[in-house]
Amino acid sequence: MSGLHAGGHRLVATRIRIVNRDGAICRRCSKPIDLGLSGLHPDGLTVGHIIPQDVGGSDADDNLAPEHRRCNLAAGARRDPPRAILATPIRRT
Repeated sequence: MSGLHAGGHRLVATRIRIVNRDGAICRRCSKPIDLGLSGLHPDGLTVGHIIPQDVGGSDADDNLAPEHRRCNLAAGARRDPPRAILATPIRRT
């Protein structure tokens, strides 16, 4: 069983590590996440996979990012590039 689903304490510890590392900003929509909301609330915190597990992504912290629950569910197994890549301008010569 994966680390994210093996038990409540492990899941909470993972969420804390990821939010401490990245802040409470959704990776998909770039809007703040209200940490006071339940993880079941559409605007609540969930931890999403950058590279989905079904295409080889892992539960390692470097493959996880904070997301709103609604953003995570809307994305499904779609693979999005990290925000750092999206923010890098393309230079044409």
